[in-house]
Amino acid sequence: MNLRRYFLQLAVPAAACLALAGCISNDVPYPYLVGEITDFNVQGAIEGSLSIKSDARTVTLQVSDTVDLHKLRITTLRLTPDTRFSIDSSLLVNPYKFPNGSAGFASLDSLPRAADTRIDASRPFRVRLDTYQTYPWKVTVSQVFDRKITVSGQVGDAIIDAANRTVLVYVAEGQDLSDITITDLQLESSISTTEPDFRSVHNFTRPQFFLVTTFDRTVKWSVSVLTSPVNVTTGSAEAWATFATLRGGKQEGSAATPGFQYKKQGDAEWTTVTSGITSAATSFTTRLTGLTPKTTYTYRATLGGENGSEASFTTGPAEVPANLSFDTWTQSGKTWFPNADADNSYWATGNRGVTMSPVNKESNTSPVEGAGNAIRGKAAHLVSIAVPFVKFAAGNLYIGSFAERVDISNPTANVTFGRPYASKPTRLTGYYKYRSKAIDTNKEKIPAGTTMDVGHIYIRLWDAADNQIAYGEMTDDRVMDDFEPFTIDIAYNDPAATPARITIVATSSKWGDLFAGGVGSELWVDEFALGFDPVD
Repeated sequence: MNLRRYFLQLAVPAAACLALAGCISNDVPYPYLVGEITDFNVQGAIEGSLSIKSDARTVTLQVSDTVDLHKLRITTLRLTPDTRFSIDSSLLVNPYKFPNGSAGFASLDSLPRAADTRIDASRPFRVRLDTYQTYPWKVTVSQVFDRKITVSGQVGDAIIDAANRTVLVYVAEGQDLSDITITDLQLESSISTTEPDFRSVHNFTRPQFFLVTTFDRTVKWSVSVLTSPVNVTTGSAEAWATFATLRGGKQEGSAATPGFQYKKQGDAEWTTVTSGITSAATSFTTRLTGLTPKTTYTYRATLGGENGSEASFTTGPAEVPANLSFDTWTQSGKTWFPNADADNSYWATGNRGVTMSPVNKESNTSPVEGAGNAIRGKAAHLVSIAVPFVKFAAGNLYIGSFAERVDISNPTANVTFGRPYASKPTRLTGYYKYRSKAIDTNKEKIPAGTTMDVGHIYIRLWDAADNQIAYGEMTDDRVMDDFEPFTIDIAYNDPAATPARITIVATSSKWGDLFAGGVGSELWVDEFALGFDPVD
């Protein structure tokens, strides 16, 4: 559910009506119509990689390594009704396909043009959606490369620096660097050509250079081979709050048992791990569990009786957002706030937009307690209701803020999703009860074949650059008599990414942003919690 669009469209008509009650003006504002990308696809897209985030106005997707990002063909483009799409003219490979736009933008106003259009997507680019207002969006298309190199006598995985196009490979001590055999090499696309042929290059007493050509572009790579004084190397660590993945390297063909040793920084005794090791030809990994958050550990890889060099990692924090139990509420007039003060100071709702209606509407997200209403203490009760002007308002609850005073001239300033957060949870758990009603409002906006309303709970995390890095959700369309526990596993785009912001959202109608659903649908939520242990 796009809560931003829901809140803004709900609040603006209500505020406008209140203003009209006090005076009559002939100043008629433009309608407020949000422009969104609803579907986007390109040549060679990897199935399941598309991510469209309306609140952040971003589109991300991945393509195979056989696609030319500099001449990428758009195959699908769908927008919300009455929305025009424009793109920076400098990105167009075939600009004659587009009518003239304005301010350096070209208008793409129909799918046939989109399907024939090739653009330079080698870097993230901006597009513009226009309704009565203008909405900038960011599109990021990335390629997945399987870069690799293996040589005879190799120790550990090669160190491949894609940004600087350098490769460093270690081989066993005593290996003749003038007689190295490369057994596999791929530095760019799987369809690239490499000169010279890597099978003919053996002398690595100094770095060797390879020219790699993909389509009509050639780049230069440097490959260096050095001898290692040890047969085992300590690799990188990927640390979370309560667990970490450790990596080590070994000499190709070694029959010795790989393992790791670790300890809290400053301790004298090592803990040895030799079970639960995943081993490949030149590398091995393990996962440590039961670690203490915000703690520095020292570790090293082992192979038989030989130890690699020492390295360290620090586990992350395990922050718990406020009021996950939903026991704390404050009421001001008809408006309930799920915080210790009469404000949307951490958790927020659309209550302020509902209660400002000239019709005497009560908050449709409110606290309840007692048997059947809560697991313990208080719970949040969300209900979808009929309201004037927009016809429908879903009950909703989210981490973020809603403006105290609705700014009609700048509606996008009213809603902010998320709060600062630096931890990496792996799951969201809690209890819920849902009572679905038949969809009776704006049925045409609901996916075909859907007859019952759907409750929705999700969690999202962003990094400091406002890129979504993690997401998890659950939906239900049942009529439930009792609370049930739920678990949402949180999927990270990049396990190494660092969170900066979090939101958790619950709504009684999944399509409330379209003012569609079943009046009377109810969702109860209680005793949320974040988990920090591995999910598998």
